[in-house]
Amino acid sequence: MSWGWATWKDRWATVDWEVKDFEQLKTDKKAKQQLALGGTDLFPMLKKQMEGKLDSWAIRWFYNQSKNNQLTVFPVLSKVQNDGFDADATHTNVYNRYKISFDYLNQQKFNFESKAVTDPIILHSFQQYYTVFSRIFFGRIISPLYRLRQNFIKK
Repeated sequence: MSWGWATWKDRWATVDWEVKDFEQLKTDKKAKQQLALGGTDLFPMLKKQMEGKLDSWAIRWFYNQSKNNQLTVFPVLSKVQNDGFDADATHTNVYNRYKISFDYLNQQKFNFESKAVTDPIILHSFQQYYTVFSRIFFGRIISPLYRLRQNFIKK
């Protein structure tokens, strides 16, 4: 997630922020399937970015990772908590479907395996959570109900 992240300088330097190969990507079924491993909503988001309808460095970063077969590590207990899901938020004044378990113990030592292995069960759950259907369900059904509830509480 782009709310709290880190990377290596050499990885950051490889990103093509202009996504010069976007026209090729649009017709490359295999590359789009690879991108969709991170969620079926990613290509539509990248398309909106390229059309100027979205302003996100994170979607271009993720596309670069996909193109280069790189992985992202998501912690079990998060180090960051995004409180920006309210009426004053820039992009996310909707229901927060990204509830996290926060690391209140402030763990600072981590052990990483020398070779990353993807667990197919976790990957499948991740992919299901980041489908277009999931975004529609939360964005068009739950979020309006959430806003209605928020307005009712204010009165």
